[in-house]
Amino acid sequence: MKETEKLRDALETLKAFNNAIMTVRLYPPQAPQVTNAVERGYKALKQFVRRYGDLVISLQEKKPMLCGEPVPDPALQAITNLVVYRHLEVLGVDFLALKSKIDRHAFSQILSMFTSSVEKIKREGGGREFARTLKLDGYFLDEYQFVEETGEEEADMALISSTRQDFIDCLLGRGQGWLVTDELRTELRKPEQAASAVAAAVATLILDLRQHRKFTVDSAFAKMLIHAGALIEKTNEQATAVQAADLLCNGLDDSSLALLLAQSFPQGFGALLFNTLLGRIETELFGKVIDHLRKQESILRRAEGKDPAGRELVAATLARLLDSGKGRHFLGLEKARKIMEAGERDRQAKRISTGLQTVLQGNLGGLHNDELVMGIAPAIQQWIAEGKDEQAGVLLTLLNRQYREGDEVMRARLIRSIAVIGENLIAGKRWDLLAKTIEPMLLWLRNSDTADFVYEKIAGHLYAFMDQAWKRGNIAAGDKILETFFQIRTGIIEKNPAVQVLVSRIQDREIDRSALPGRLQEYLNDPVNEERGRRLSMQGAVVVRFLVDALLHSENTDDRLRIFNLLTYSGKILLPFLRELLPEPMPWHGKRNLIKLLAGIGEEQDVDLVTPYLFHEDLRVQREAFDCLYRISGDRKKEVLLRVAAEAGELLRSDAVKALIFFNDEDVATVLGELLGDHEHFSANIRDALLIDVCKVLGHCPYPPAVTALQNFLQLKGKRAGKKIGPVVWVAAEEARAQIEAAQREEEKRQLRQARLKMQEAWQGGQGADSFLSGSNDITGLPEEQAARTVLAQGKKETARRMILDLVSRTARMGSFDQAERLREWLIDIDPTALGDMVKAAEIIEEEKKASIDRGHLDVWKHLYRILTPEEYSTLYHCLEHRRYEHDEPIVRQGTHQTSLFFINSGQVKVFFRDGDNEIEIKTMISGEILGAGVFFDASVWTVSAASVGPTDISILTLRDLLRWHEEYPALKSKLNEFCHIFEDIDRFFRLSEKDRRKDQRTSVSGRVSIDFLDRMGKSTGQKVKGELFDISAGGVSFFLRLSRKELPRSLIGTSVRILLPGREIGDAVASCQGVILAVKGYRLLENEYSVHVKCDEPISAEQMQRFVLLSRDGEGARRPAFS
Repeated sequence: MKETEKLRDALETLKAFNNAIMTVRLYPPQAPQVTNAVERGYKALKQFVRRYGDLVISLQEKKPMLCGEPVPDPALQAITNLVVYRHLEVLGVDFLALKSKIDRHAFSQILSMFTSSVEKIKREGGGREFARTLKLDGYFLDEYQFVEETGEEEADMALISSTRQDFIDCLLGRGQGWLVTDELRTELRKPEQAASAVAAAVATLILDLRQHRKFTVDSAFAKMLIHAGALIEKTNEQATAVQAADLLCNGLDDSSLALLLAQSFPQGFGALLFNTLLGRIETELFGKVIDHLRKQESILRRAEGKDPAGRELVAATLARLLDSGKGRHFLGLEKARKIMEAGERDRQAKRISTGLQTVLQGNLGGLHNDELVMGIAPAIQQWIAEGKDEQAGVLLTLLNRQYREGDEVMRARLIRSIAVIGENLIAGKRWDLLAKTIEPMLLWLRNSDTADFVYEKIAGHLYAFMDQAWKRGNIAAGDKILETFFQIRTGIIEKNPAVQVLVSRIQDREIDRSALPGRLQEYLNDPVNEERGRRLSMQGAVVVRFLVDALLHSENTDDRLRIFNLLTYSGKILLPFLRELLPEPMPWHGKRNLIKLLAGIGEEQDVDLVTPYLFHEDLRVQREAFDCLYRISGDRKKEVLLRVAAEAGELLRSDAVKALIFFNDEDVATVLGELLGDHEHFSANIRDALLIDVCKVLGHCPYPPAVTALQNFLQLKGKRAGKKIGPVVWVAAEEARAQIEAAQREEEKRQLRQARLKMQEAWQGGQGADSFLSGSNDITGLPEEQAARTVLAQGKKETARRMILDLVSRTARMGSFDQAERLREWLIDIDPTALGDMVKAAEIIEEEKKASIDRGHLDVWKHLYRILTPEEYSTLYHCLEHRRYEHDEPIVRQGTHQTSLFFINSGQVKVFFRDGDNEIEIKTMISGEILGAGVFFDASVWTVSAASVGPTDISILTLRDLLRWHEEYPALKSKLNEFCHIFEDIDRFFRLSEKDRRKDQRTSVSGRVSIDFLDRMGKSTGQKVKGELFDISAGGVSFFLRLSRKELPRSLIGTSVRILLPGREIGDAVASCQGVILAVKGYRLLENEYSVHVKCDEPISAEQMQRFVLLSRDGEGARRPAFS
């Protein structure tokens, strides 16, 4: 659709109309939301039709059209819960023409049709009968003739333009003089010119009829033919008729030809032209004319007396054409074709029947034949009618198996057949047989990324089965389908937007809106049943909108809390509703709840939407707005915090000031310096606390605005202007100033030491002091660097600093971060007091590091980087070592102690373990997965091996780098750990497959054990602790141990220990074993409790094993011992 002004306005009007429908569906009739939405929709429509004329909403081959033009997918997706086109399908009407004469009553009646259930429409006799009952048949049309029919007009105009207009007017009897008539008579002596003139006159009349949207006989047509016959010489009539007929057959389309052949052809030249038309028209084009007339007759028949004259004319035209020689020839061909088609259908039915019997006997090769596969649906329908349910079930089971085992081509072939089968089974309510097709349909829904007719059918079948499964008590089957719908809509299963829109449309269309209040009340009455609540919240945008409205209008605090919790499950589906409703008037708790929900799913673009609520009259809303902004602001976080610190209420300012300590730049120093100067306007109860926070942050900002602000503030001490300020504030201000001065002195000392060291190195290398200051050792080799050195040698330090800063920017943009860092160091050497330039250089390098991150890498790891701050992902990326592994190259080996994390960028990695001489594969990891989280985050050795499958690109993160981040980015480790856990399913593999890496059976035991740490010679080190035994096998022992320091678990790996379980009575023999610690894993980390796993040097004998079991005890065990 071209984005003209008219069509843009049409889209906006459609949106208002659709919103009115959705609001009427969702709210009670008396609700103010209904009144407002209907009024907005009506006014938008009236404004449109007054300016442009009819607003025509239609479906053409099931594609949405607006004012005769197709609506592009982006425009459809921009309208939330678009139901207008779906309901046109339900009504069985192709055209809705909203006309300028529409009044409020008619608009209300049309809305009632669009909010009626399928059952009500059926009770009314269908959409057309329903419209007729409500006297709306003038709006719901069978077809609509648009004035702008450019293709047909162009064809007609091509015929008209070949002849002078005054000649055409003369033929049509439109008042031309005798002079023109004489000229025309002379022109018509030549058959070619005569044919062109006649064809032009015919086209003019046909065009007039089409523009007036009439299928009727025009008396002017017969008069024109009589006039033409009088002017054309008798000897030229035949040649003229032949050429005119050819021009008309080639120049008019089938609908114009049908209208032409319906006209009255008088005796003489008229009858000759009619017969010649029938003789010259090709059979294929004649068939199209007949099809058009038959279609018109069907439409007029359904109209039931609306245009009896038109219906009679069409019927008479059909009869006349079919009674002609051309018509009888056409009917003969049509009959022969039908006989041949019937015979082919019989032969096809026999082939399909034979093929299906072969398939039922186990030979599935026939399923490679498209004809056989598409014949399965009618065959199953026939078997069901004949009572052969078991045979149908067997075939469906075979289709299911073949779908799972077949290739992509086979799956595409079978799913089309399954879609038709599903439609028939749903119509017959055969849910038992439909259940056999659910697995392939679910697989197709998950794997296909094409939003075509088949995908829509499959999604519709699955929804119908889901609904029935819940009604029949098969909750798990229904929930499985719902989970897939939800994952597609929220992007967990990645699909293109068209697929997401299609799934959303089906789910929103089919849901029973009338049942929503009851389902919500069931959950509110039994909030412990979380599955019921989550099931409700996952059912798409309609339910989410309903829940949001329920949240805003509930008067019960507990109910609001429960509804709020439900909405947290809905993910990004909720976002457009929050954006739409937040600006609307509502109580304070409504604002707070919407902002709180937005904090979990909002984006940086929502900052401007939430910011005004920092100044809301209710403090609780202000607080929620600040928390939301802090979470969603992303790269704008500093901007948000500075605005809060400068403009928001006093209670929010304190939190904003504290958060600014992570930025510490000149902008922060400027704003907080101004805030410090406004101290006299602060409330007494928060003044001192806020000023202390400001001073603490300023103490970390070594910039002139911070120094100036602190100095000016301290000058007020002891004066009248500072008498209300408490002593602790002055202490904080003094400390901040001292902190800045100390930082400056330390920086100067460091730079001086570095400069002296470099100067000493330069002298030892034979360079002079002047040579050193100018930096005679090239860093980049660029001409700009040489220019900077020349300027520096001339003593122009400030100019040189600017030039070097530009070089830092250039080299960083080129990705030469080492050179940029060396240039920054040179900048420090030149002037250690230029702190602003130093900080600016560091910021440039950091920003360019972020920008340099490879786009392909970002695409692979977008889900990881989505949970990290920009600073965190930049740090992570630049710590990674990138390496390519060739085919079958080992990455890690079982039993080794390797502390690295492996990010798979491309290719595949097989994970396996060795059981004797056998290699048992556990899983294959692909691009976007992470290998080694268990070993990396827990102290352990590798219990599996991994190798590349084909060329594989991997990024490696070492434990050393992880520990290096800890102070600067304390949250990064936990975020990375949490993300990695989704790939650590190796233990799950062993549980499900009933395999075990351990050769020996394990036995659960309990009891206090003594652990004696041994040196390399196997002798006791004298260090002993107590632990709690929980697991034993012939090959090893596991026990719990409390460790007070976090660095201890990793240091214990590889340590030799002796484990003793004392007897229950004095004199009883002890149970003991000796081995090496292979793993130390977090168990209850808040209590510093870990599980320690020991591999025995020698297998524990059966006697020792028995002693361990006998001496162990049941119960929770003793208090966990500590080891520090």
